[in-house]
Amino acid sequence: MRPLAVVTGASGGIGSAIARRLAEGGHDVVVGYGSRRDRADEVVASLGAGDHVACAVDVTAPESLASLASLVAARGDERAVLVNCVGVTRAVAHADLDGLDDDLFDSIMATNVRGVFATIRALAPALRAA
Repeated sequence: MRPLAVVTGASGGIGSAIARRLAEGGHDVVVGYGSRRDRADEVVASLGAGDHVACAVDVTAPESLASLASLVAARGDERAVLVNCVGVTRAVAHADLDGLDDDLFDSIMATNVRGVFATIRALAPALRAA
């Protein structure tokens, strides 16, 4: 059995490159994506041999992370890796204090900070077992 790698944000540029390198290194890859299923499917198709899968993951939603954790646990893999590569942003000029409103700030923090921690917490049992 090949080791498992979970890559959140794997439908983006950096995440997809990480997924490809892990697949080249012999991992089966869970290609975590937020809203770009078509892009995630393209990444899976590019990974070559292995048991790769695209998985919708909202790192701000506990039920989505529980679903991901169930997928990882079902594999029963003794070797698992997590790469938190998810991230959101929107360009706002430094001087535009109103452009970075509370909703945008909260969204960025929820995904880029809390979401990363929540993903680690959700997958901790599987990662500890590995």
